[in-house]
Parts: sequence; structure tokens; C-alpha cells
Amino acid sequence: MNDFVKGMNSVGQLFPAPISYSDYPPENSAWECVADSFRQAGNDLKFAIKECSDTQRESNQTP
Repeated sequence: MNDFVKGMNSVGQLFPAPISYSDYPPENSAWECVADSFRQAGNDLKFAIKECSDTQRESNQTP
């Protein structure tokens, strides 16, 4: 953690200026963006569950 903090040169890097609302891509509605976020979270959870079950399966197979 200390290396990370030492690597930051300024507060601007820790807290960058937020993107203005007008810069967001207009082709997607807000609800489509929310749905995309939930889909990505679901995919991440599936991957994490698979990794966990694979690890448990491997640890059960070793004597």
C-alpha cells in the first residue's frame, strides 16, 4: 500500500475531475447502461464462483 501511495504524485491523480454528463455516449439510454452494469457484475460473479469451486475441487483431490 505504501508503494501505491508513494507512486501518486498529486491529489489530482487520486481525485480526477469527473466527466461531464454531456461527454457520456448518447447512443445508450440510462437504463441500458444500468442493465449493462448488472450484466457485467453477473458475469464477474459467475467467474468468481467458478474459480472458487475449481479451487475447492482441486484442494479436495489432493491427498
